[in-house]
Amino acid sequence: MLLEITRAVRMKAGADERTALEKGIAEAQASMAVARGSEHADLRATLNAFIAQCEKRIAEIRAIKGR
Repeated sequence: MLLEITRAVRMKAGADERTALEKGIAEAQASMAVARGSEHADLRATLNAFIAQCEKRIAEIRAIKGR
């Protein structure tokens, strides 16, 4: 699922990129809500890193577009 989200984010460009990133964040957060317990710690860490990267890129897009 994470690979699908990452691919979807990379395929988007321009104005659609921000929307795709926000969708990726929402899907990653939904996946984290299901991934409970110590056996899913690595998955949660990966999803947290993915969310942080998406949020960083959204901030860059906002800075570039002045929004």
